[in-house]
Amino acid sequence: MTARQPVYATMLVFAACLLAACGSESTGGVYNQVFNVSGHWSGTIYGKCFSGGSDPVSMTLSDGGGDVTGTMTVGGHTSVSSSTLSGTAVQAPEKTTGDNPLTADQENSNRGTLNLSLDFPLMTGGVASVEVLLGGSGYTSAPTVHFLSTGSGGSGAAGYAVIGGDTEDGGKEGAGGVESVSVDNAGSGYTSAPIVEFLSTGHGGEGVEGIAVIDAAGTVVGVVVTDPGSGYVTAPGVMFSGGGGSGATATAALFDTEFIPAGGTVTAVIVTDPGSGYVTAPTVTFSGGGGSGATATATLDTAAEDRKLITITVAGTSSKLSGHYIGLWNFHSTHIAACGANPSGAICLSRAGLCPPP
Repeated sequence: MTARQPVYATMLVFAACLLAACGSESTGGVYNQVFNVSGHWSGTIYGKCFSGGSDPVSMTLSDGGGDVTGTMTVGGHTSVSSSTLSGTAVQAPEKTTGDNPLTADQENSNRGTLNLSLDFPLMTGGVASVEVLLGGSGYTSAPTVHFLSTGSGGSGAAGYAVIGGDTEDGGKEGAGGVESVSVDNAGSGYTSAPIVEFLSTGHGGEGVEGIAVIDAAGTVVGVVVTDPGSGYVTAPGVMFSGGGGSGATATAALFDTEFIPAGGTVTAVIVTDPGSGYVTAPTVTFSGGGGSGATATATLDTAAEDRKLITITVAGTSSKLSGHYIGLWNFHSTHIAACGANPSGAICLSRAGLCPPP
């Protein structure tokens, strides 16, 4: 062995030290590979919202230079089934944990962070109208109208009932009262409810009265019969005047029988406050007024509200990611009571194989 051999040995050790950063390992990734999450992922989502504390989760993602879109499905949790995802994928910078700062390449290139939002267009709104399905009978005064939430959010709706028919004791033979009015043409341009006039057909009858109802678009959507009148052999004509609009027409209909039972019936419900935030239409019930049997159904004036219900933050490599989620499950979910207002938990995703909890 020559005197130079120890020198060569020292140089080899020094070179090895440079490449390995003198004890630091380059274990963070693959040389010059780009962090990209495109493709199919499967794994597990954990939290009290789920059966047994966990459920399988599946994602299909498309990563276009860091802008990520896709879909997410959770087994057993229908509120997020086939919901849309969007977000960003950010590659880990050079010289972070796992990258050798003394080498020119970026071994950490297949590591990064994925931030996603679960987007769910939620239809919410206020009560636009109430349709009376059954008028009931025996009402001597207008019953109180109740709007009962279905448990899917919303509040504030209010209205009052209008009754028609004979509100006195005893029935009437040959009453010939107007039971309802149907709008044939809604017209346009109404800034206030027009006056409703009932035109005699020349065959008798008098006393019918009603009020028009318009919507936000300035069209006539209905007529409430506030007094059916009596003595009509044929239905009177209906005419609208005033209100700033034109073109509305309607047709009156008499009671099916000439006998109106003792006590009035609910002919309409006027919405005085639509409320807000209803995902499903509230249930309409009636109480008081001395009668029974009236039923009605509400219709919402809804608009799609784009709500980012869940945010997901996971980190790892292009083949395995883990992290957490936080947010609000869809109100339609049957799990909302168990999840609470702001559920959170863990989530792990993998290209293949098992995905243990983070």
